[in-house]
Amino acid sequence: MIPQLWTRGLEFIEWRQLHPNLDDREAEYLYNAELKMFQNYTEEIINQIQNRQARLTGDLNNLAADISTILTEGGTFMYKADYVGFKGQTIENPNTGVGAFVGSGTHLFRVGDLFSFDTKGNGQENNGIYKVLVETNQTQFTSPAIAVVQFILGLNNNFWEKVAVLGGTPV
Repeated sequence: MIPQLWTRGLEFIEWRQLHPNLDDREAEYLYNAELKMFQNYTEEIINQIQNRQARLTGDLNNLAADISTILTEGGTFMYKADYVGFKGQTIENPNTGVGAFVGSGTHLFRVGDLFSFDTKGNGQENNGIYKVLVETNQTQFTSPAIAVVQFILGLNNNFWEKVAVLGGTPV
């Protein structure tokens, strides 16, 4: 007879009733073999559970340490603009080379997009990185002065909000 894994721990008398055709010596030998197999199985399950708990605890402690480090050691989130809206007299967009405020045509501002506003002279207090709050098409203008007015109108109508200074540090 081949040893089998039990679904629960069995006493010898209970196990013996399941195997009435064995003589006493064979029954005792086979019972001890199956008992040892069952004990090894339960110990392995307990070890795996303890290892998983220890690994999970370690992962959570590492995460807590990382969060603590970020919060206590001055780690800051830095914003990066998706595109340049208006930058003085020079228009810059790494993808198209056309700015959102100065140029020709229209530009679709999608909710969640980030853009920078960087003007020289009047309006420098508005320089920064802005998050789009309302999806809207904005007409582009060839005149920087009119483009600044269009930007201010969008700001006053809560189309976007300032989220960071030009360097990316949150406000």
